[in-house]
Amino acid sequence: MKKLTQILSLIFILSAVSARAQTVLLNYDRALEKKYDKGPNQEKFTQGLIKFGFVLPVSDRQEIIAGNSVSWGFGLRKKFKISPLYSLGWEFQIDFTNYKLKRAPGALSLYGTPIEDRRFDVSAVSLGQFNRFNFDVNRGNFMGTYLDLGVTGKYCLSMSEVYKYETGYGTARTEVDDLDYVKKIQAEAFARFGYSHISLWASYRFTDLFKSKYQMQEMPQVILGLEIGLY
Repeated sequence: MKKLTQILSLIFILSAVSARAQTVLLNYDRALEKKYDKGPNQEKFTQGLIKFGFVLPVSDRQEIIAGNSVSWGFGLRKKFKISPLYSLGWEFQIDFTNYKLKRAPGALSLYGTPIEDRRFDVSAVSLGQFNRFNFDVNRGNFMGTYLDLGVTGKYCLSMSEVYKYETGYGTARTEVDDLDYVKKIQAEAFARFGYSHISLWASYRFTDLFKSKYQMQEMPQVILGLEIGLY
């Protein structure tokens, strides 16, 4: 919970700073647009981003703990303006997802003590393409209100199972890497609705994390979160 509070605090601080730094021009003469050589409404625009979200279980049968399973990351986005209404672009991201699992009844550590905490951690790099639809045609040199729809290909850098348990001498942590039953290549679809620096996003993973031959219960596929644009 302490880590979650720190991440959320950082997001709100960055949001406040970036909002103060922005110059908003809502009305302008189209003939003067060429005078702006930099900014979010130019033909090409590059920005950074940070994001945070929650993994959403779709049924009670899934073993994650809702609210404690989170995803966060950062990245770089490049946008190409086609018209006042439409842009396209690509984005590169590094993200981390922690699936906090419910306690398995009867699961014991090597010391014979109950396993108190279980997690499945995934870190990945991704490259995505998106289509942006703007709703503020006369927005000036300003990001405005927009909807992004896109797809992402991911490569999982690491997947690990993490266990915490009592040993009789204190709390121990065991991490198991190089898992044989996971898939390295993943794919997602995503949507993002935003205004200026802030957006709400949702992603849907349409590939499995685990190889089918192991018949393991899949992790939830939907993540919902908040993103802060850095520019």
